[in-house]
Amino acid sequence: MKRTKFFLSSLLVASLLFFYACGGGTEAPATTDSAAVETVNESEVLLDFIETGKNPITAAKEEGGFPRFMTAQEVNDELGGYIAILDLRGGQDFANGHIDGAINVKIEDLGTYIGEDMDPAAFDKIVLVCYSGQMASYAAAILSLKGIQNAYVLKWGMSAWNKKFSYKWEEALGDKETPAVETTENAMAAATAMPTALATGKTDGAEIATEQANKLLGEGFKPARVNLDDVAADLSKYYIISIQSKADYDLGHLPGAVWYDAKATLGKGQQLTTLPTDKPILVYCYSGQNAAFTVAYLRMLGYDAQSVLYGANGFMHSKLKENNSQAFTADQVNNFEFVESEFQGESGGGGGC
Repeated sequence: MKRTKFFLSSLLVASLLFFYACGGGTEAPATTDSAAVETVNESEVLLDFIETGKNPITAAKEEGGFPRFMTAQEVNDELGGYIAILDLRGGQDFANGHIDGAINVKIEDLGTYIGEDMDPAAFDKIVLVCYSGQMASYAAAILSLKGIQNAYVLKWGMSAWNKKFSYKWEEALGDKETPAVETTENAMAAATAMPTALATGKTDGAEIATEQANKLLGEGFKPARVNLDDVAADLSKYYIISIQSKADYDLGHLPGAVWYDAKATLGKGQQLTTLPTDKPILVYCYSGQNAAFTVAYLRMLGYDAQSVLYGANGFMHSKLKENNSQAFTADQVNNFEFVESEFQGESGGGGGC
């Protein structure tokens, strides 16, 4: 009996093998190799790449950390040396007055201009110039994260170069009743995970950095900045972070704002993952310049972050002056020479700040 069952079982197996070998029936389901379909979180790969050196968001200034400012005096002192000046303002504003030797370039073209039309290694410093220092800060941060380590920013923009251009900052200063600042200390959100929206299609950190940097530069500064008046009616839609000093945060901050020390909280293994991936993030500082550096870093990693234009100078300027806390004043404005030129068409100005 046992031999009969064994014989029948063997006959059934042989029949099935013959049936499939001759093309009969349906194809046997394929097995899935989990290693072959490995998914990569590009944000995590990019952060690891950034952390292989000195992460500029957490590194000290003397170690190449953000922000990378040059004062108007420092730029003026280095004119004629191995320094390149790229002016990101609109073509008409550039024609009306610019630093001698400056080249007018759109922020949207920087990703290709530096590398194809300019060898960054040929200069000790590449100084980016805009109206207020904010757009230039955003661009310089992206270039740095792309690997161009000699990109700097004219602090306060052309507003600091000559009083002819200081109107940009002077018109932005203010003390707003809405939204009313608060002194409540708000807690950080619970840690979650890194963003998953980054999708360059690359798996190498350097390649992801290049792709994402070129994408962000190509979009210009507008997607990365916001006017406070445009969002003040409902700040609850945003996760707001202040990167001022803790003392100045305690003096008064936007409703709901959480204090972050960018140098100690936004690197790997710190509090970076307390930033939400399902809610837009507003970042503000004193002037919008430091915030623009931070926002560039966050947007490189895939966060939906925007910088509040002109920072606290735009909504609590008087209090900053009273406390000597990085308020824009006439002391920042110099009287350095500039040159005018014939208007050649709009070749800059992708963000207007």
